[in-house]
Amino acid sequence: FRRYQELPDSDKLFILPCELIDKNGMKLNEAVLKYAEHWGFEPGFNKWLFEKANFYNTLVDRIVPGYPNERAEKYWRELGYKDELIVEAEIFHLWVIEGPDEIKEKLPTQAADLNVVFTDNLDKYRTRKVRILNGAHTCLVPVAYLYGLDTVRESVENQLIGSFIRSAITEEIIPSLDGEKSELQAYADEVIDRFKNPAIQHELITISLNSFSKFKTRVLPSILGYYKNEGKLPTFLMTSLAALLYFYRGKRFNQNIELKDEPKILDLLRALWSALSTEPKDIEKLVNEVLANKELWEQDLNEIPGFSELVSRQVYNIHNQGMGKVVQSLL
Repeated sequence: FRRYQELPDSDKLFILPCELIDKNGMKLNEAVLKYAEHWGFEPGFNKWLFEKANFYNTLVDRIVPGYPNERAEKYWRELGYKDELIVEAEIFHLWVIEGPDEIKEKLPTQAADLNVVFTDNLDKYRTRKVRILNGAHTCLVPVAYLYGLDTVRESVENQLIGSFIRSAITEEIIPSLDGEKSELQAYADEVIDRFKNPAIQHELITISLNSFSKFKTRVLPSILGYYKNEGKLPTFLMTSLAALLYFYRGKRFNQNIELKDEPKILDLLRALWSALSTEPKDIEKLVNEVLANKELWEQDLNEIPGFSELVSRQVYNIHNQGMGKVVQSLL
């Protein structure tokens, strides 16, 4: 708005948000217009915004665990000074920008040999990344954590849990996707290799933040797509959902799990687990109530034949047999 006031005739803006949500440029544009209305800006601002500000959808693909708490002092010694803004990230990077060739001229990333893709449709890049990379992360967390592991790297390198996540990707996620299967598999292989990066320590518990919303956007579409394509439910992905419900019981062995999610979700699961024993009929009741919650899933998942029965059975098995034996039985 200040730019509109001071430089009404300036060159147009190219606005590239990086938030990992679908149609991030369109949503940011909508948010700006809502604030303009909320703050009572003059109508001329909206006209100027339409003419002078272009919002473009983008996709960022890079694993960034964040601030390296345990290794910060080591890096400070290497740098020769104390830097409290360092961020740990993998070398791999991809930025996909959806928009006209004009952006290339304004942002000549090719001159710096950066892995930036300009396209007129980023849907295939987003779907591939969200369903395979992010979906694998989300599937892995409750299974690996309940098994007793703490990081992504040790999880994929563990013979049992590593086999679980590779099977989930290759046998269930990829078959749920459109596109050339060999290309999808090549991307999946690259993702697993990235998960093994010895230079980063990606904690499972940090990925567990807001797991229900992540599961809904990253994994549920693969479950539904597999069911549509194959006519049956994907057992690895369904077991991950069962593990997620058991994860929100808040216990790993005899230790409390520091759950981080929306209060209403934590309250719901806390109330359900505290009110029920772990008898099969009680677990079925808990599972049915969670799957029926349209605020969580935007649909009643109990309506899918066999869905609640499979999740209930696996929750019961996790409780009575342990995560390791459940995974072993799948493999």
